[in-house]
Amino acid sequence: MNSQIVAASPLEQVLAQVQHESGNEDLTGLTADDVSALASDLWSWASGVPAGTQQVRVVRDAEGPSGKLGRSLLEATGPDMPFLVDSLLGECGEQGLEVRAMFHPVVRLHDARMVSVIQIHLPLLTEEEARGLEAGACRTLADTAQVVADFKPMKERMREEIRRLSLLDQPRMTDALEAVAFLEWLTKNHFVFLGCREYSFKTDDAGAVLPEEPNMIEGSNLGLLRDEDTNVLSRDAEPLVLTPEIGALLSEPFPLIVAKSTLVSRVHRRVPCDYVGVKQYDAQGRVTGEVRFLGLFTAEAYDETARSIPFIRRRVMKVIAASGATTGGHTEKAIANLLETWPRDELFQTSSKVLAPMIMGALHLIGRPRTRVFVRHDQFDRFVSAIVYVPREAYDTSLRERITDVLTRSYAGRLIRFQPYFDTGPLARVHFQIALDRDHPHPDPAVIEEEVARLARTWDQGFREALMAADLSNDDREGSRKFTGAFNAAYREAFSPEEAMRDVAAMARLSSARPILARAFRSPVDDSDKVRVKIYAREGSIPLSACVPVFEHMGLFVAFETGYPVRPEERPVPDAPDVYWVHDLSMRTANRAPIDLDALAGEFEQAFEAVWSGLAENDGFNRLVLAAGATWREAALIRTLCAYR
Repeated sequence: MNSQIVAASPLEQVLAQVQHESGNEDLTGLTADDVSALASDLWSWASGVPAGTQQVRVVRDAEGPSGKLGRSLLEATGPDMPFLVDSLLGECGEQGLEVRAMFHPVVRLHDARMVSVIQIHLPLLTEEEARGLEAGACRTLADTAQVVADFKPMKERMREEIRRLSLLDQPRMTDALEAVAFLEWLTKNHFVFLGCREYSFKTDDAGAVLPEEPNMIEGSNLGLLRDEDTNVLSRDAEPLVLTPEIGALLSEPFPLIVAKSTLVSRVHRRVPCDYVGVKQYDAQGRVTGEVRFLGLFTAEAYDETARSIPFIRRRVMKVIAASGATTGGHTEKAIANLLETWPRDELFQTSSKVLAPMIMGALHLIGRPRTRVFVRHDQFDRFVSAIVYVPREAYDTSLRERITDVLTRSYAGRLIRFQPYFDTGPLARVHFQIALDRDHPHPDPAVIEEEVARLARTWDQGFREALMAADLSNDDREGSRKFTGAFNAAYREAFSPEEAMRDVAAMARLSSARPILARAFRSPVDDSDKVRVKIYAREGSIPLSACVPVFEHMGLFVAFETGYPVRPEERPVPDAPDVYWVHDLSMRTANRAPIDLDALAGEFEQAFEAVWSGLAENDGFNRLVLAAGATWREAALIRTLCAYR
């Protein structure tokens, strides 16, 4: 905000800032007067809001000097503070609303107070949508205000834990020092504090944590956790019980627990919150409680190199050590690069014991790209994380949605989020998080991987597999291999790799002495009067006008035809053409009579080729082939007899 704007009246500040920001917004359909009028109306409303309070309103059908503007406005005002804009934009996104424009003037009042006014332009909302948006925006701003108000106390609470951990005696000192370094790192702009709460645990005489609900320490709640009904780790409406598995986690020597919360943040980013738990110890070194910090890792936390971040740097080194890679060698560098690009949340939440085989599996994909699925269960059994590698050329929205369906169906869960990642290699990587119910199934990851591999199989991969599965001689297999990459996108869209192998086998039978060949068939879903024919040609495309009369004289009606050029990269035989043609025709009997195509296909194919090559006449006697099961020679004999009767 420049000094000229600060010196102006509040309304002048609003108008000046809106005018300055308007060049970057989509204001299609609005005049400059409309924008100014909306800004003036915004301040007229905001200036009447009591000092120090937040308010939200939705203008459902906005109007300006040019009339109704065909859009709705979400407007908010209150004391200026961090996270207001991105939090409100997150609310709009959560409700599926497209943001057309956004203005955020910050006004300095005569008493030096800073007031934030926000105007978000949206498509025209229904009354129900407007009510839902206003309610959601109010909750979002309330959360934001609570978080900002308690930011300093939460940060100071973490500093208290840093001081306490620094005083731990051996043999936990090494772990404590790394934990202290991590907590200090969090306080240096790497963690957005959203909440804090302290628990004490019930233990038995031996100091083991009992499988009961922990006790909330009164007065310890800060930020979003001031609401005592807000849970950090539990499923919806399910109290968190310290199960034996969680008890085992608490008994591990490292004094921190880092995980994802089940609580989705309304503040800053609309994602599941990050959770950092700091264990409390008694004089004998037994775990007696925990201080839980709720927040979000900042962008800086995701951008820093993994080897420089306390806590996860030890995991990185353990994974590299477990690989047995030579220090400074190519393998070590490749593993280090994988760890740097691995989803950062996974590095925070995955033990080195679980992480190491996943990284080694991903490493092998560099030399042998293929579909892989790496699955990790959350340590509190609330969600499963799946890192999926698929061929980059196969990845699109449709495939991602089908993989999501496989995962959610297999685990009887729901998608929390997904995040794709692309590098220069042949594989795309997608990180899925699936929320689990209490009694979720435990599918075999190998079965999931097999199903995903089928979905992600590219057409060329399928063709190579069909080629290897075909019962061919070595010479025929080599000739067929040269058709890899010969089929265009239209053909691949229409036919499976297995069907392509049948076409290749037919084209292999073509020669200068037999330049054309027909293959009749029927799909399993075809009616009994349906006939499909593929014509294979090596001397150029066949005009539809030339072949249709042949089939019509055989008693068929041609519904449609599509031609596909096939261009092998190498000649499958010495005299092969540069381009083969495959013509696909869909037909039915003209009188709708059913035919036994399995019994008649061979005679039908020979009859077409005989007519095309000039060995047989092209007339109505050829109808006998399908109608009476005659060969083309028998039809020719009857034709001759009729001519001389």
